[in-house]
Amino acid sequence: RLVGEAQCRRLPHRHAPQIPYQIGRQRSRFSGRREIAALYKRRWAIELFFRWVKQTLKIRHFLGNSENAVRIQIAAALIAYLLLQMAKADQTTITSPLAFARLVRANLMHRRRIDRLLQPAGSPPHSPHQMSLQW
Repeated sequence: RLVGEAQCRRLPHRHAPQIPYQIGRQRSRFSGRREIAALYKRRWAIELFFRWVKQTLKIRHFLGNSENAVRIQIAAALIAYLLLQMAKADQTTITSPLAFARLVRANLMHRRRIDRLLQPAGSPPHSPHQMSLQW
């Protein structure tokens, strides 16, 4: 489709098909089909990266709109993912990554060794200086 002197191509967006966006192509600027193919290739790499972020790091939506907020959220999720993978590699009792992640989440605020997460928590130490209730 010719618009003025530039030839443009309208492409529907997957999430908002009613709002097409354009890739403009000026005759003197682009070399043709190869340049458009390179643009699609770069766009596809970005799509694959965000798909990996959603599936692996479990980020469903971003909490901020700025570039810095997105970078911080991805970095924090990546750090948590890597720490969880390192802890899972350190133990051999739980084979399922999901079960291990759930177990860590349940014991996150308790100071326990990783190899003792499956054992029931013991009673806190009794101090003779502390009162106890007798029922």
